[in-house]
Amino acid sequence: MPGFMLNTMNFIALLIDLMFLYFGIGLLFGVWFVIAGASKLDEGVKGTPWHFRLILLPGSILIWSILLFKTYEEKAMNRKLRKRHLWIWLLIVVVVLPLVIYAYLNIPVF
Repeated sequence: MPGFMLNTMNFIALLIDLMFLYFGIGLLFGVWFVIAGASKLDEGVKGTPWHFRLILLPGSILIWSILLFKTYEEKAMNRKLRKRHLWIWLLIVVVVLPLVIYAYLNIPVF
């Protein structure tokens, strides 16, 4: 069968893959956030024991995109770095993401 037809099973598989991608990125961010990022967001977290920080991990995995935005929203981040991050995210969204989706949609079905 040449090409690719988007049927229900392929659409569900794509959604599941995107979900795993989201939670995979969330896990990486969550580990960083628990170790270093939480103290940037709230001064009260400094010096807290490891088991308190472990409680923060599931929530930071779920809402990592919001926490990422809040963490880097601080005044300490300069405009040049903020602009660089914007260009990198635009590159990812405009170039890399469509290429990944195109490659996924063109996987031969046997």
